Amino acid sequence: MKEGILMADNAELRFGIIGTGWISQKFVRALRAVDNVSVVAVYSRTLSKGTSFVKTISEHIIVYTDLDQMLLDKQIDAIYIASPNSAHYTQIISCLTHEKHVLVEKPAVVTSNQFLKIEKLLQKKPNLYFMEAMKNIFLPSFEQTAALIPQLGPLDGANLIYLTSDLKKSDLQNLQRLPSVLSRKAARGVLYDLGVYLISSALNWFGTPIKVEYYPKLIDNPDGADYYGHGTLFYKTFNVDILIGNMTSSQAPSEIYGSQGTLVLNHPTHLENITLLKKDNTTTDIKVPAISNTMMPEIEHFTKIIFSENYEEMQRLLILTKTSTNILQTMRENAGFDFP
Repeated sequence: MKEGILMADNAELRFGIIGTGWISQKFVRALRAVDNVSVVAVYSRTLSKGTSFVKTISEHIIVYTDLDQMLLDKQIDAIYIASPNSAHYTQIISCLTHEKHVLVEKPAVVTSNQFLKIEKLLQKKPNLYFMEAMKNIFLPSFEQTAALIPQLGPLDGANLIYLTSDLKKSDLQNLQRLPSVLSRKAARGVLYDLGVYLISSALNWFGTPIKVEYYPKLIDNPDGADYYGHGTLFYKTFNVDILIGNMTSSQAPSEIYGSQGTLVLNHPTHLENITLLKKDNTTTDIKVPAISNTMMPEIEHFTKIIFSENYEEMQRLLILTKTSTNILQTMRENAGFDFP
Protein backbone atom coordinates (compact mmCIF):
# COMPACT_ATOMS: atom_id res chain seq x y z
CA MET A 1 0.00 0.00 0.00
CA LYS A 2 1.12 3.54 -0.61
CA GLU A 3 2.11 5.21 2.63
CA GLY A 4 -0.45 7.68 3.91
CA ILE A 5 -3.32 6.17 1.94
CA LEU A 6 -3.65 2.72 3.50
CA MET A 7 -1.33 1.99 6.39
CA ALA A 8 -1.12 -1.79 6.09
CA ASP A 9 -2.11 -4.64 3.81
CA ASN A 10 -4.74 -5.81 6.31
CA ALA A 11 -6.12 -2.32 7.00
CA GLU A 12 -9.73 -1.38 6.54
CA LEU A 13 -10.79 1.08 3.89
CA ARG A 14 -12.59 3.64 6.04
CA PHE A 15 -15.33 5.64 4.34
CA GLY A 16 -16.81 9.04 4.93
CA ILE A 17 -20.18 9.60 3.26
CA ILE A 18 -21.53 12.74 1.62
CA GLY A 19 -25.32 12.63 1.58
CA THR A 20 -27.96 11.16 3.87
CA GLY A 21 -30.62 9.94 1.42
CA TRP A 22 -31.92 6.43 0.85
CA ILE A 23 -29.02 5.55 -1.47
CA SER A 24 -26.52 6.30 1.33
CA GLN A 25 -28.51 4.06 3.66
CA LYS A 26 -28.36 1.25 1.10
CA PHE A 27 -24.63 1.87 0.69
CA VAL A 28 -24.04 1.39 4.43
CA ARG A 29 -26.06 -1.84 4.42
CA ALA A 30 -23.90 -3.09 1.53
CA LEU A 31 -20.70 -2.10 3.35
CA ARG A 32 -21.61 -4.39 6.24
CA ALA A 33 -21.46 -7.38 3.89
CA VAL A 34 -18.05 -6.48 2.41
CA ASP A 35 -14.74 -7.38 4.05
CA ASN A 36 -12.17 -4.77 5.11
CA VAL A 37 -14.40 -1.71 4.80
CA SER A 38 -16.20 0.47 7.31
CA VAL A 39 -17.96 3.82 7.60
CA VAL A 40 -16.66 6.31 10.15
CA ALA A 41 -18.31 9.64 9.28
CA VAL A 42 -21.09 11.33 7.35
CA TYR A 43 -21.48 14.87 6.05
CA SER A 44 -24.88 16.55 6.09
CA ARG A 45 -25.79 20.19 5.58
CA THR A 46 -27.86 20.03 8.77
CA LEU A 47 -27.09 18.34 12.08
CA SER A 48 -30.67 17.08 12.41
CA LYS A 49 -30.54 15.16 9.11
CA GLY A 50 -27.10 13.80 9.93
CA THR A 51 -28.23 12.62 13.37
CA SER A 52 -31.36 11.05 11.90
CA PHE A 53 -29.21 9.22 9.33
CA VAL A 54 -26.97 7.80 12.07
CA LYS A 55 -30.00 6.52 13.97
CA THR A 56 -31.42 4.95 10.81
CA ILE A 57 -28.25 3.02 9.96
CA SER A 58 -27.54 2.12 13.62
CA GLU A 59 -23.86 3.00 13.32
CA HIS A 60 -21.77 5.00 15.79
CA ILE A 61 -20.19 7.47 13.39
CA ILE A 62 -19.26 11.14 13.44
CA VAL A 63 -21.66 13.67 11.92
CA TYR A 64 -20.04 16.64 10.18
CA THR A 65 -21.87 19.72 8.96
CA ASP A 66 -18.67 21.21 7.52
CA LEU A 67 -17.34 19.23 4.56
CA ASP A 68 -13.80 20.60 4.82
CA GLN A 69 -13.66 19.48 8.45
CA MET A 70 -14.67 15.96 7.49
CA LEU A 71 -12.06 15.86 4.73
CA LEU A 72 -9.39 16.78 7.30
CA ASP A 73 -10.31 13.71 9.37
CA LYS A 74 -7.29 11.37 9.26
CA GLN A 75 -9.50 8.37 10.03
CA ILE A 76 -11.09 8.63 6.58
CA ASP A 77 -9.42 6.96 3.58
CA ALA A 78 -12.19 7.28 0.99
CA ILE A 79 -15.33 9.29 0.34
CA TYR A 80 -18.60 7.98 -1.07
CA ILE A 81 -20.45 10.87 -2.75
CA ALA A 82 -24.24 10.56 -2.93
CA SER A 83 -25.21 14.22 -3.19
CA PRO A 84 -27.26 15.85 -5.99
CA ASN A 85 -25.58 15.56 -9.40
CA SER A 86 -24.96 19.30 -9.54
CA ALA A 87 -22.73 19.08 -6.44
CA HIS A 88 -20.56 16.15 -7.57
CA TYR A 89 -17.85 18.06 -9.41
CA THR A 90 -16.86 20.50 -6.66
CA GLN A 91 -17.04 17.77 -4.02
CA ILE A 92 -14.87 15.41 -6.08
CA ILE A 93 -12.24 18.13 -6.47
CA SER A 94 -12.32 18.84 -2.72
CA CYS A 95 -11.98 15.16 -1.83
CA LEU A 96 -9.04 14.56 -4.17
CA THR A 97 -7.37 17.77 -3.00
CA HIS A 98 -7.60 16.44 0.57
CA GLU A 99 -6.00 13.13 -0.52
CA LYS A 100 -9.11 10.96 -0.31
CA HIS A 101 -10.05 8.17 -2.69
CA VAL A 102 -13.43 8.84 -4.34
CA LEU A 103 -16.38 6.57 -5.12
CA VAL A 104 -19.07 8.82 -6.62
CA GLU A 105 -22.64 7.96 -7.53
CA LYS A 106 -23.57 8.01 -11.19
CA PRO A 107 -23.39 10.23 -13.12
CA ALA A 108 -19.96 11.21 -11.85
CA VAL A 109 -20.19 14.65 -13.48
CA VAL A 110 -22.47 16.32 -16.03
CA THR A 111 -20.06 17.98 -18.48
CA SER A 112 -16.98 16.87 -20.38
CA ASN A 113 -15.07 19.90 -19.13
CA GLN A 114 -15.68 18.88 -15.52
CA PHE A 115 -14.39 15.38 -16.23
CA LEU A 116 -11.24 16.68 -17.93
CA LYS A 117 -10.37 18.78 -14.87
CA ILE A 118 -10.81 15.76 -12.60
CA GLU A 119 -8.69 13.67 -14.95
CA LYS A 120 -5.89 16.25 -14.84
CA LEU A 121 -5.99 16.35 -11.04
CA LEU A 122 -5.82 12.55 -10.85
CA GLN A 123 -2.72 12.60 -13.06
CA LYS A 124 -1.03 14.74 -10.41
CA LYS A 125 -2.10 12.33 -7.64
CA PRO A 126 -1.15 8.80 -8.75
CA ASN A 127 -1.64 7.48 -5.21
CA LEU A 128 -5.38 8.20 -5.33
CA TYR A 129 -8.17 6.11 -6.85
CA PHE A 130 -11.43 7.30 -8.37
CA MET A 131 -14.44 5.32 -9.58
CA GLU A 132 -17.99 6.04 -10.69
CA ALA A 133 -20.49 3.89 -8.79
CA MET A 134 -22.24 2.42 -11.84
CA LYS A 135 -23.59 -0.64 -10.04
CA ASN A 136 -25.00 -2.50 -13.06
CA ILE A 137 -21.64 -3.08 -14.77
CA PHE A 138 -20.19 -4.81 -11.69
CA LEU A 139 -22.99 -7.37 -11.28
CA PRO A 140 -22.01 -10.99 -12.08
CA SER A 141 -25.05 -11.18 -14.38
CA PHE A 142 -23.69 -8.26 -16.38
CA GLU A 143 -20.56 -10.25 -17.16
CA GLN A 144 -22.73 -13.27 -17.96
CA THR A 145 -24.63 -11.19 -20.50
CA ALA A 146 -21.41 -9.94 -22.09
CA ALA A 147 -20.15 -13.53 -22.40
CA LEU A 148 -23.38 -14.62 -24.14
CA ILE A 149 -23.48 -11.86 -26.77
CA PRO A 150 -20.96 -13.55 -29.13
CA GLN A 151 -23.35 -16.52 -29.39
CA LEU A 152 -25.85 -14.24 -31.14
CA GLY A 153 -23.65 -13.92 -34.21
CA PRO A 154 -23.42 -10.59 -36.06
CA LEU A 155 -25.64 -8.16 -34.18
CA ASP A 156 -28.76 -6.62 -35.70
CA GLY A 157 -29.58 -4.31 -32.81
CA ALA A 158 -30.85 -3.96 -29.25
CA ASN A 159 -33.73 -2.43 -27.33
CA LEU A 160 -32.93 -1.35 -23.77
CA ILE A 161 -35.92 -0.27 -21.67
CA TYR A 162 -36.02 1.34 -18.23
CA LEU A 163 -39.51 2.59 -17.43
CA THR A 164 -40.73 3.07 -13.88
CA SER A 165 -43.78 4.78 -12.40
CA ASP A 166 -42.03 6.18 -9.33
CA LEU A 167 -43.53 9.61 -9.99
CA LYS A 168 -46.98 10.90 -10.94
CA LYS A 169 -47.75 14.13 -12.76
CA SER A 170 -50.55 14.80 -10.29
CA ASP A 171 -47.95 14.94 -7.51
CA LEU A 172 -46.31 17.90 -9.24
CA GLN A 173 -49.34 20.16 -9.45
CA ASN A 174 -49.12 23.46 -7.58
CA LEU A 175 -45.55 22.80 -6.47
CA GLN A 176 -43.46 25.96 -6.25
CA ARG A 177 -40.30 23.87 -6.30
CA LEU A 178 -39.79 20.66 -8.26
CA PRO A 179 -38.37 17.57 -6.54
CA SER A 180 -34.66 17.29 -7.32
CA VAL A 181 -35.18 14.20 -9.50
CA LEU A 182 -36.92 16.43 -12.07
CA SER A 183 -34.85 19.59 -11.60
CA ARG A 184 -32.39 20.96 -14.13
CA LYS A 185 -30.80 23.02 -11.33
CA ALA A 186 -29.93 19.75 -9.62
CA ALA A 187 -28.63 18.37 -12.96
CA ARG A 188 -31.20 15.59 -12.80
CA GLY A 189 -33.86 14.23 -15.12
CA VAL A 190 -34.51 10.75 -16.43
CA LEU A 191 -31.59 10.72 -18.90
CA TYR A 192 -29.10 11.26 -16.07
CA ASP A 193 -30.95 9.10 -13.53
CA LEU A 194 -31.94 6.07 -15.62
CA GLY A 195 -30.54 6.57 -19.11
CA VAL A 196 -27.01 6.64 -17.75
CA TYR A 197 -27.37 2.96 -16.82
CA LEU A 198 -28.41 1.99 -20.34
CA ILE A 199 -25.61 4.00 -21.92
CA SER A 200 -23.02 2.42 -19.63
CA SER A 201 -24.39 -1.02 -20.51
CA ALA A 202 -24.19 -0.28 -24.24
CA LEU A 203 -20.63 1.04 -23.96
CA ASN A 204 -19.50 -2.10 -22.16
CA TRP A 205 -21.36 -4.55 -24.40
CA PHE A 206 -21.04 -2.87 -27.82
CA GLY A 207 -18.36 -0.18 -27.61
CA THR A 208 -18.54 3.52 -28.47
CA PRO A 209 -21.30 4.53 -30.91
CA ILE A 210 -20.68 6.59 -34.04
CA LYS A 211 -23.41 9.10 -33.15
CA VAL A 212 -26.32 9.49 -30.73
CA GLU A 213 -29.80 11.03 -30.70
CA TYR A 214 -32.25 11.75 -27.89
CA TYR A 215 -35.87 12.94 -27.91
CA PRO A 216 -37.15 13.92 -24.44
CA LYS A 217 -40.40 15.06 -22.89
CA LEU A 218 -39.79 17.84 -20.37
CA ILE A 219 -41.72 18.82 -17.26
CA ASP A 220 -43.72 22.00 -17.93
CA ASN A 221 -41.79 24.14 -15.48
CA PRO A 222 -38.94 26.66 -15.94
CA ASP A 223 -36.72 24.27 -13.96
CA GLY A 224 -38.20 21.12 -15.48
CA ALA A 225 -35.93 18.35 -16.74
CA ASP A 226 -36.91 15.31 -18.81
CA TYR A 227 -39.29 12.71 -17.38
CA TYR A 228 -39.48 10.51 -20.49
CA GLY A 229 -37.35 10.01 -23.55
CA HIS A 230 -36.24 7.72 -26.33
CA GLY A 231 -32.87 7.72 -27.98
CA THR A 232 -30.65 5.83 -30.36
CA LEU A 233 -26.99 4.88 -30.29
CA PHE A 234 -25.80 4.37 -33.86
CA TYR A 235 -23.14 1.76 -34.60
CA LYS A 236 -21.63 0.78 -37.94
CA THR A 237 -23.93 -2.17 -38.65
CA PHE A 238 -26.70 -1.88 -36.02
CA ASN A 239 -28.46 0.52 -33.66
CA VAL A 240 -29.26 0.39 -29.95
CA ASP A 241 -32.58 2.00 -29.00
CA ILE A 242 -33.20 3.18 -25.45
CA LEU A 243 -36.53 4.00 -23.81
CA ILE A 244 -36.57 5.66 -20.38
CA GLY A 245 -39.15 7.24 -18.10
CA ASN A 246 -40.00 7.72 -14.43
CA MET A 247 -43.75 8.26 -14.80
CA THR A 248 -44.54 5.27 -17.03
CA SER A 249 -44.24 1.61 -16.08
CA SER A 250 -43.63 -1.31 -18.42
CA GLN A 251 -43.28 -5.06 -18.19
CA ALA A 252 -41.56 -5.26 -21.58
CA PRO A 253 -38.15 -6.93 -21.50
CA SER A 254 -34.98 -5.59 -23.06
CA GLU A 255 -33.50 -7.54 -25.95
CA ILE A 256 -30.23 -7.91 -27.81
CA TYR A 257 -30.68 -9.60 -31.16
CA GLY A 258 -28.36 -11.05 -33.76
CA SER A 259 -28.39 -13.33 -36.78
CA GLN A 260 -28.10 -16.48 -34.64
CA GLY A 261 -30.34 -15.65 -31.71
CA THR A 262 -31.71 -13.19 -29.16
CA LEU A 263 -30.92 -12.42 -25.54
CA VAL A 264 -33.96 -11.50 -23.46
CA LEU A 265 -33.23 -9.49 -20.30
CA ASN A 266 -35.94 -8.93 -17.71
CA HIS A 267 -34.28 -5.60 -16.88
CA PRO A 268 -31.18 -4.07 -18.49
CA THR A 269 -29.64 -3.03 -15.16
CA HIS A 270 -30.96 -5.51 -12.57
CA LEU A 271 -30.46 -8.52 -14.87
CA GLU A 272 -32.24 -10.98 -12.60
CA ASN A 273 -33.46 -13.18 -15.46
CA ILE A 274 -31.62 -13.84 -18.73
CA THR A 275 -32.91 -16.07 -21.53
CA LEU A 276 -31.02 -17.11 -24.65
CA LEU A 277 -33.25 -17.82 -27.67
CA LYS A 278 -31.29 -19.51 -30.47
CA LYS A 279 -32.20 -19.58 -34.15
CA ASP A 280 -32.77 -23.35 -33.94
CA ASN A 281 -35.66 -22.60 -31.51
CA THR A 282 -33.80 -23.83 -28.42
CA THR A 283 -34.35 -21.78 -25.27
CA THR A 284 -31.90 -21.56 -22.38
CA ASP A 285 -32.67 -19.84 -19.09
CA ILE A 286 -29.39 -18.59 -17.65
CA LYS A 287 -28.84 -19.11 -13.93
CA VAL A 288 -28.13 -15.73 -12.34
CA PRO A 289 -26.47 -15.41 -8.90
CA ALA A 290 -28.75 -13.88 -6.28
CA ILE A 291 -27.36 -10.75 -4.61
CA SER A 292 -28.99 -9.37 -1.48
CA ASN A 293 -27.71 -5.84 -2.08
CA THR A 294 -26.78 -4.83 -5.63
CA MET A 295 -24.32 -2.22 -4.36
CA MET A 296 -22.01 -4.87 -2.90
CA PRO A 297 -20.15 -5.73 -6.14
CA GLU A 298 -19.22 -2.10 -6.88
CA ILE A 299 -17.88 -1.62 -3.34
CA GLU A 300 -15.90 -4.85 -3.62
CA HIS A 301 -14.49 -3.75 -6.99
CA PHE A 302 -13.49 -0.32 -5.72
CA THR A 303 -11.86 -1.82 -2.64
CA LYS A 304 -10.00 -4.40 -4.72
CA ILE A 305 -8.64 -1.71 -7.04
CA ILE A 306 -7.23 0.20 -4.09
CA PHE A 307 -5.80 -2.74 -2.12
CA SER A 308 -4.21 -4.26 -5.23
CA GLU A 309 -3.11 -0.84 -6.53
CA ASN A 310 -4.70 -1.68 -9.88
CA TYR A 311 -4.16 1.65 -11.60
CA GLU A 312 -4.81 0.09 -15.03
CA GLU A 313 -8.32 -0.97 -14.03
CA MET A 314 -9.05 2.50 -12.70
CA GLN A 315 -7.93 3.94 -16.05
CA ARG A 316 -10.17 1.52 -17.95
CA LEU A 317 -13.17 2.62 -15.91
CA LEU A 318 -12.20 6.28 -16.26
CA ILE A 319 -12.38 5.94 -20.04
CA LEU A 320 -15.89 4.49 -19.74
CA THR A 321 -16.96 7.36 -17.47
CA LYS A 322 -15.43 9.90 -19.83
CA THR A 323 -17.22 8.41 -22.84
CA SER A 324 -20.53 8.17 -20.98
CA THR A 325 -20.20 11.80 -19.84
CA ASN A 326 -19.60 12.92 -23.43
CA ILE A 327 -22.58 10.95 -24.75
CA LEU A 328 -24.96 12.22 -22.06
CA GLN A 329 -23.93 15.81 -22.70
CA THR A 330 -24.30 15.41 -26.47
CA MET A 331 -27.76 13.86 -26.12
CA ARG A 332 -28.93 16.54 -23.73
CA GLU A 333 -27.59 19.49 -25.71
CA ASN A 334 -28.79 18.16 -29.07
CA ALA A 335 -32.24 17.72 -27.53
CA GLY A 336 -32.23 21.42 -26.66
CA PHE A 337 -32.13 21.49 -22.87
CA ASP A 338 -29.24 22.45 -20.65
CA PHE A 339 -28.34 22.63 -16.98
CA PRO A 340 -27.86 26.04 -15.32
